[in-house]
Amino acid sequence: MLATNFSQCGAATPAALVRAERAVRAFTAGATSDGSAALAMLAPATAKVGQRFTVALEVEAGLQPVDGAAAYVNFDPQVLQVEEVTAGSKLGVELLQQVDNAVGTVDYAAATFQNFPTGSFALATVQFRALKPAAVTLLTLHRLAPRQSDATFGGRSVLGASQEVALSVAGPEGETHAPGCLGDCDGNGQVSVEELVEGVAIALGRAEPEHCRALDRNADGMVTIDEVLAAVDEGLRGCSAAATASQNGDAWP
Repeated sequence: MLATNFSQCGAATPAALVRAERAVRAFTAGATSDGSAALAMLAPATAKVGQRFTVALEVEAGLQPVDGAAAYVNFDPQVLQVEEVTAGSKLGVELLQQVDNAVGTVDYAAATFQNFPTGSFALATVQFRALKPAAVTLLTLHRLAPRQSDATFGGRSVLGASQEVALSVAGPEGETHAPGCLGDCDGNGQVSVEELVEGVAIALGRAEPEHCRALDRNADGMVTIDEVLAAVDEGLRGCSAAATASQNGDAWP
C-alpha cells in the first residue's frame, strides 16, 4: 500500500521519498519528540441524538515544518458512530484511513514530500452521528504504539501535546445521562460486571485508562484498586443512589 502511494507521487525526489519513509516508520515505531507541534480535535460541545457533526483533526505546528502526521482516535461506539472521513489538503499522500465502528476507533495518517506545511492545518475531518444520550463522552488521541498519534519532520517526531475532547449528547427532549456514576464506562446509568472486570484490568495495567474514563475518580490519568472498589459499591447500590450521595457531599467508601 505504501509503495503504491509513493509511486503515485511522480514529482517526488529520492530524498523526499526517504523522508516520507522515515515519517511512516515514526508512526509505527515511535520516535524521540522535539515537542514543537501539537495535535488537537475541534468539536462542538454538545450534540443531539441523531445529529451529525464534524470533528476536525488539527495539526498546530507553529513555525515547525511537518512532513507527516497520524491521528489514532478512540471514541465510545455505543454513543457515537463515524459516517465519513475526509482528507485535509496540506498532507497530500494518504497513508492510512481505517474506521472501526464496532471497537470505536479512527486511524488516519498522511504525508507530503514537498512544500512542508507550518502553522495550523487540518489533517482530516471526521463526520460523526450521535446514537444515544451521554452526559459526557470522550474523543481521545491514542499515543502508544502501534496506534501512535504523531507529527513528524525528517523522520523525527515533533509532537508535544495532544488534546482530547469531551462533549455532551442530549436525548430527543434534551435529557442526558446523570453524571457522577463511577465505573459507568458506557454512560448508560448502570455499572455492569463487564465494566468492573475492565476496571480491574486497567488497575492491574492490563488495559489502558482511556478504555473507561468513568473509573478515574480524581482525573489523575490512572485507575486504582480503591476506585474499582468504589465502582463495585456503585454497582451494588445503583448509580442514582451513589450520585445522590456524592451530590450531598457524602464521602466515597
